[in-house]
Amino acid sequence: MPFCVARGSGASVFQTSWQRDLHNFNTVEGAGVVTDSCLEPGNLGEGTIMTVEGFPGIGMVALGGHTPGSTLFAVAIDDQLWLLSGDISNSMADLQGDTGKGFLYSYLLVPENTARNDILRPWLGELDAKEDMTVIVSHDLLDIAESGMGEYSR
Repeated sequence: MPFCVARGSGASVFQTSWQRDLHNFNTVEGAGVVTDSCLEPGNLGEGTIMTVEGFPGIGMVALGGHTPGSTLFAVAIDDQLWLLSGDISNSMADLQGDTGKGFLYSYLLVPENTARNDILRPWLGELDAKEDMTVIVSHDLLDIAESGMGEYSR
């Protein structure tokens, strides 16, 4: 069942300006789907850390790197800050070892801003080393499972 039929009108999509406006050949089609859908653009304030009205406790930082719209999501749960790093690395080991994705992947399959990723990996590694912060790499399912971050419940 399509999202708009299931949810009805009035649903919002929240994106950074980079997600909305900057695209490469891997993101153009998805951007068109969002633009042509029933979803209303959500209001994300510009700045270093963005917030979404109606979603307290969630912060976003536009990273760029993997794609122009790569975004870090930060969620505070109890005394821990969980940082969802997106696609900057494909595994936690690569993030901690400051290892890029390789020429074929980064230049041909998914054109990335490798210079930006070279800055982001060490920065995220430093944040992950802090006792009260945990970085989650979205493609590393084992790391996600072992992270200690609990499932969402209402």
